[in-house]
Parts: sequence; C-alpha cells; structure tokens
Amino acid sequence: ETAGAIINSNDIAQLLQNPDIKYLTEMMNYPGVIFNDEEVHKKLRLAKQYNKPIDGHAPGVTGTDLDAYIAAGITTDHECFTYNEGLEKLQKGMKLLIREGSAAKNFEALIDLLPKHFENIMFCSDDKHPDDLMLGHINQLCARAIAKNINVFKVLQAACVNPVKHYGLEVGLLQEGDLADFIVVEDLVHFKTLQTYI
Repeated sequence: ETAGAIINSNDIAQLLQNPDIKYLTEMMNYPGVIFNDEEVHKKLRLAKQYNKPIDGHAPGVTGTDLDAYIAAGITTDHECFTYNEGLEKLQKGMKLLIREGSAAKNFEALIDLLPKHFENIMFCSDDKHPDDLMLGHINQLCARAIAKNINVFKVLQAACVNPVKHYGLEVGLLQEGDLADFIVVEDLVHFKTLQTYI
C-alpha cells in the first residue's frame, strides 16, 4: 500500500511467465492506451504474447476513445458508473464486472444489464476491506440479484462460470472429472455459506 513503485514492461515480462499469474490487471493508464504510449503498449503486447487476458480500468471512457481501448486488446471493465456506459461496453464486446467494494459501489446502476447480458457479466469487489469481507463477498451480490427476481441460473453463471472461463482458472465447474471446488449454501435466496470445498 505504499505509493511510488514502478512496474515496467521488463517486470511484466518476468511476471507473465509465471503460470500462477492468469492475466494482466488492471490497465489503469487508459490515456496511455488510447494515445499509444509505447511503454503501455509493450505491456499489452506481452500479455497477448503469453495469451493472458487484459483487465481494464476505464471510468467514463466511451465513444471513439473506448474503441481504441478495446482495439488494444482489453477485454473487461469494472469501472462503469452508469447503465448506458455499461451497455456501450457490452455492445462493443467487453465483459462487464459489476463492482461492489467498500467505497465504490455500482451494483444498483448496472444490475439491470444482467438478465440480457448474463453471458458477458461477472461480479467483483475491488478494494473491499477485510472487515467487510467477513460479512460476505460475491454471495451477497447473488442474494441481491435474486431479490430483484433475476433468474438464479443467470446469476450463478455471472458469479461462478464466467470468471473461470474468461480467466482460464483451474477451478472446477461441477462437471465430471473436475476438481471439487464448490460451496454449500443454505438456500439459493440468501446464499448463506455453510461449507467450502477446495
């Protein structure tokens, strides 16, 4: 949590060789992406070289700036603040992460996109304090989505299936031969977690 460090493209090259690093996140320097900063684009090229997804961070980026951001290979964004911004990013092929952290909260603004775009939406927390995590995490977002009468299977796809597939995570999806990664919840309404299997 100390500011001032620099992670350059040489550092990124070393990190991306590690199989435990599944993606490049998060490309916060969106002006550098849009206006073709060479060091920024070196990092993006490295992620593509190692076939790893690139996470975005593009608050308020729309229109032709968004087109340039997406063309650079960035596949997700968790910084949408409005329904229309989220819809544009989905329509242009990005995956949308509905973020509910301790400070930034976008669930209410974006959740109405889920029923139609459930195949391209995920949930995330982004800067959630440990004391808040003790109260719950993605399970809370599932419960809130169900309370809005969104189909449970669409909610579970956003919460469980889409992240595993998008990031190539080594996590089971309850299919034959998969690793036994799952939780047991009290019900599919409140999502109170009873047990966790890894």
